[in-house]
Amino acid sequence: RSTLFPYTTLFRSGREYLLAVESDDDAEYVEKALCELGRLSMSRHDIQQASAYLEQAWQMANDRDEVCQKVMVLRDMGRLSRTEHQLDDALIFFAKADSLIQLSSADSLKLYVYPEYISLLMTLNRGDDARKLVSQLLSNHRSGPSCLVAGRFYLEMGITDSAEFFFQRCMETDNVNSRASAAMYLGEMTT
Repeated sequence: RSTLFPYTTLFRSGREYLLAVESDDDAEYVEKALCELGRLSMSRHDIQQASAYLEQAWQMANDRDEVCQKVMVLRDMGRLSRTEHQLDDALIFFAKADSLIQLSSADSLKLYVYPEYISLLMTLNRGDDARKLVSQLLSNHRSGPSCLVAGRFYLEMGITDSAEFFFQRCMETDNVNSRASAAMYLGEMTT
């Protein structure tokens, strides 16, 4: 019975989002529901359905020229491409999301896109490009999540003193999740 629980939860959530898509008049809510359906489809490994939902969400966000929603859809399309090992396509989606962030000066969206974008760049052995994104993230956001992203980047690069510096900065923030993750990384670094 316990193994069925996650699937029942997904089904109920998916059903609720489908009802929202079919009956809600609020375009922004429908776009968000479509993105959630895309993510749920990805978690079920139904790539074709995920792609269809995200394409529909993109069309709606693009028609309304809603920057925030366009960025989030592009991020999810990048995630989808990455799960399908289409890294070049994923890179294009993340770069488009970043371009929208830069053009609209929507710096608050960086935290939603940059961690995965940086990870993808590292996978593609583009450490210099990833370092630029880390610098951009830190220039405006000295928050726990930003410091955590920086710490993880420097740890992956093997620059442990910088990684430790940013993990220590995480420990000084109010963000509980960042502090917990930073404590874990600091613990691993001392062993």
